[in-house]
Amino acid sequence: MIRAAKVVTQLANGGRCILGPVTLGAKRTKHHDGGSKSATDMVVQLQGLFESREKGLNEREAALEKRLRLFEEQYPQAGKDSDVLHLNVGGSSNVAVLRRTLTHFENSALAARFSGRCDTSLEKAKGGNFFIDQDPNVFVPLLNYLRQCDQRKRDDLIVQAPLPTYEFCSMLEYYGLMSCVYPQEWRNVSGSTDGVIMTRHSSSDDSMTITNSKDTKVFMLEVQHHCPRKPANATTFTATFEQGSTGQVGWESKETKDSFLFDLSSSEFLANSSSCANGLDWSKKLPVTICCKRNVTTNVYSIQVLESDSDAIIMARFKSNSSHMFPRIELAGKVRISNVLYDF
Repeated sequence: MIRAAKVVTQLANGGRCILGPVTLGAKRTKHHDGGSKSATDMVVQLQGLFESREKGLNEREAALEKRLRLFEEQYPQAGKDSDVLHLNVGGSSNVAVLRRTLTHFENSALAARFSGRCDTSLEKAKGGNFFIDQDPNVFVPLLNYLRQCDQRKRDDLIVQAPLPTYEFCSMLEYYGLMSCVYPQEWRNVSGSTDGVIMTRHSSSDDSMTITNSKDTKVFMLEVQHHCPRKPANATTFTATFEQGSTGQVGWESKETKDSFLFDLSSSEFLANSSSCANGLDWSKKLPVTICCKRNVTTNVYSIQVLESDSDAIIMARFKSNSSHMFPRIELAGKVRISNVLYDF
């Protein structure tokens, strides 16, 4: 049985909210003789499928562990922090740098590249220097920033990041350094911190878990107070609400208070506090994952609701007259935020 909700268009305070199709798919399994399978048959079939997949996963895990052991035997040690590496940046600039400078942010792609395990396979320029295919005017400021971070002796001194130009930020994303150089934080704008626990999973990843065990509170993604040069906004983020959680998720402007949100309790899309789509056909089962995106060219915001145990997708779009709306979450319970991409 396939059901699809009709497309609804509504104007809301100058913005336009468009509800996309809701598709729920359910197939009825039949015997070869045309009859429906019994519940017992279905359980047996599912158990067999589970056991088959579990066996496949175990075999893949064993093969991965074997490959890891062989790799560690071939490359028993990573490079030393005190190693001096000679780089050729963009073919025109030769730079010497300590390995620990390049690996300062351990979970970044740049650190993995120069950990020492892959030195023999990295690209080399004529003369043997490691080749960096970047503009020296963009890469060298990153090196200077990493040097200052590595050599900082006082926690109360903040290293000033370079200006977030498009070229510089693009390079940071390539090396997995965006959240390291320009950290953002979800700030509790409700005032009270009672019952709130915020856990950052990695210094090189903007993934975060927010737990609020008390009254509903509002959180917004903002620049950290000591990082004024951070790119101004995010274009994408994903919020996964756990069992027992309630609240809203989406976008809000700090200046105009324009907003576009999805309310979990009422199953409504809200544009500037007014319902632009309600009575949506979804199960309300948690956990539920909600993807929020902004098209920087058209200034159209979208929210997709993805149910965990089905193929159901509910999506709505909103064209805002506000120049910028920022990620916003209203929460009582627990939510994990991930896949944050920046607007630079």
